[in-house]
Parts: sequence; structure tokens; C-alpha cells
Amino acid sequence: MHGEPERDDSALNTAYAYNTRPCLPRGEARSGWHGKIDELLRLDHSFLGYRYSDSGVLFRGLPRGLTANLRAGRWLPSVEAGPLGSLERQLGVYLLSHDLSDALTVARIWASLEDAAVMIFPAAEFNRRWGSATAAMLGFAEPGVVFKYPFLVEPLPMHAVDSIVVSTRCDGVNDPRVVRPPAAIGAVRGPLERWILEQLESRGLCPAHPEATDRYPRRDSSPG
Repeated sequence: MHGEPERDDSALNTAYAYNTRPCLPRGEARSGWHGKIDELLRLDHSFLGYRYSDSGVLFRGLPRGLTANLRAGRWLPSVEAGPLGSLERQLGVYLLSHDLSDALTVARIWASLEDAAVMIFPAAEFNRRWGSATAAMLGFAEPGVVFKYPFLVEPLPMHAVDSIVVSTRCDGVNDPRVVRPPAAIGAVRGPLERWILEQLESRGLCPAHPEATDRYPRRDSSPG
């Protein structure tokens, strides 16, 4: 869910791997990774050579659906009506982010959405799945810009989520990992983002950063 440089949500309307280059013939893809990743390769999507630092945390923003995720005990497909939710459902994967700002843009918990949340989890969870060829990073191209979209093929179980930041109006969720910001902070995006980062820092945590690797899905390649 990341761009170089940073992007706003409008970029998602046209961010597809084949926008700025001719489509390659759609044939067989035997990458050695998960079948869903082979399917994306066959559709001419491109992948980037990144994993994450093990020591950091990652984020997933939910504009609604926290209660359903907790009830199911795992991530559920996005129900967001906007372009990112549509893209996730089209791809058939579970998008995440190493940038808290991105996750907040999706969740908008400062707008007091009652069932919205930012879920925070260890980057090691992504890396384990990357190691077993069930997580990777898509690269979507616009002229002169590449947007990074890390994802999991399979949903993360909720027990692997470290903490859940909700809006100040979220009163019906009873889970020890739920964190509610102070009312004066939770209604304003900038202070809310700084407050979350301060809470992480107080626990010795910080957002993970991408680490370059030459191991990533390609046609007729091996994950090893």
C-alpha cells in the first residue's frame, strides 16, 4: 500500500501493473509460489523484491468490519466501498501496510467510525508467509512511480494481531488488545497518528521497513 513518492487514494483508480507497458502474452506461470500468486502473474501483475525487517510492526486498516473479523477469528476480505477495497477484492488477497498513515487513510478512525480499526501486527508474520511463498509485494506502475502493495494470500488469524486501535465511539468491542485514544486526540488525524506512534515507541516498537531481496515471484522461477 505504498508509493514512491507517497500517494493519495485517487491513485488507486488507475494503479495497475500494465498501465504503462504493453501486456505480455498471458500464458502459464510456474513461479513456485502459491497458486494465487501464479494467477496474478498470469494476469500480468508484477512483483517487487522486498520483505520486511523482522523487528517492526505492520498495519491493516478497516473502515468497518472489526466486529466481524473478531467473531470470525481471522481477517475477512475488505468490505470498503472505495478503490482500495475494490482492488483487494479483485486481487483476492489481503492487503496491508508498513505505513501507519496509509492504514489510517483507509480506516478513518478519527472520523469516529464505530466499527473501524487499525490492526497492528508483527512484521515477522509477513516474513514467515513470505518464506513459505504465501506473501509478497505487488508493484503497480504509474508514469515515473511504482506503488508497493504488500499482501498475504491467506488471512491472518486474529490471535496474531498485537493491538487494535479503534475510534473513541467504539464501545461494543470487548477485547484486551483494543486501544482507544483520548477523546481530544482521537478526533484529529495528525495528533492521532502521532499518538499511536508514541504508544508503539513506549513499548519498544516501530513500523517495519522494507528490505530488498532478490527472492520474489516471477514466471518460471523458484521461491527458494
